This record gives sequence, C-alpha cells and structure tokens, in this order.
Amino acid sequence: MKTKKIILSVLSFFALVVLVACGSGGNQENTKSDSEEVSTKTTTIEKKDSEKSQEIGYFQSLVPGIDTQITFYYEASTDMVLKQETHTQASYKALGVTTIDEAKEALAPIFSQYEGIDGITHTVDYGDEYIIENLVLDYENLDINDASKLPGFLSDGNNNATYVSYTKSADLLKESGFEEVKDGKFKDFQPLD
Repeated sequence: MKTKKIILSVLSFFALVVLVACGSGGNQENTKSDSEEVSTKTTTIEKKDSEKSQEIGYFQSLVPGIDTQITFYYEASTDMVLKQETHTQASYKALGVTTIDEAKEALAPIFSQYEGIDGITHTVDYGDEYIIENLVLDYENLDINDASKLPGFLSDGNNNATYVSYTKSADLLKESGFEEVKDGKFKDFQPLD
C-alpha cells in the first residue's frame, strides 16, 4: 500500500502533459509588453516560411531521484503553444518500486491513456535503475477535447478551449515549483541516495 501512495504522489510529474487550455484565439489578452517580457526570457527562432517568430521556453523540476524537463515551442504574438516536449527521468527507488516489472505495472494505467491520440508521441525506456519517459504533444495536430481527458490537463474553465496558453502554463509551472531554465541548459539528474 505504501508503494502505491509513493507512486501516486510521483505520478503528478508524469501526468504533467497539458497545462492550461484557453478559449478561442480571438479572445486573447496578451499585450505587447507581456510579449516583450516573455521574449527576453526565451530563445527566438525565425520561421523560414512566414514572418511569425517561434519562441522556446524551458522549465525543470529537479528533486533527488526525479527530473522533469519541459520545453514549449510557442508563438509569442498569440501566446499559443504549438508543441510541448516533456522528458522525465525517475529512479525506481523514488517511485517506490524495486523492479522493472513493478514500475511497468504501476505506470501502465497512466501511460496507456496516451495511446491512440493523434498529436501525442510517447516513449518509455525502462533501464536498470530508472525510467526515462518522453512525451511530445503537437498541439497543431492534437484535439484539445481529446487531451482534456488526460491526467494532468488543466483548463481555465472554458469548455470550448481552442489553444494552450504559454503564459498561463509558465505561471502554473512556477507555482508548482518548476524553475525556468535559460537557453535549455538543464541541470543534471540527481540520483536518490
């Protein structure tokens, strides 16, 4: 029973897949000064085929035994997240299990929910001492209504959400203990001793 409680508390890191969905693109309240502030904290990439620029935001939650790194690709002018990549590394000890089979059994109910959803790519590697999970959400091909059924999905209460807000997602991550990472320079994984 204790093992299940530990795993459930750790699953909040694994389940952090979709953050804050917002209403239609026409109702955005992002001001120029907000965009400028976001731009100073991220890297700008110019798109080759348009005048719009794509920004990248990086966040990390690092505790001994569990490392979660999130990368957002978004348009600053609209605050719309286009793609999210989540990389999680967790030791079996931090999950409260001792074997690969125990980890697979405990995590299967969560991971199986990502199957069959367009716009989601999910891989898991069970190593000798830890698990590595990679989750990519392509919001340009992901139905927000399908995503809203996944664990970890939060909304602003708008049942007609059409996009994921970078600003609101970043704020939520910071409130949850994630740190913003400059230039994608994540700290190294810390084993649980």
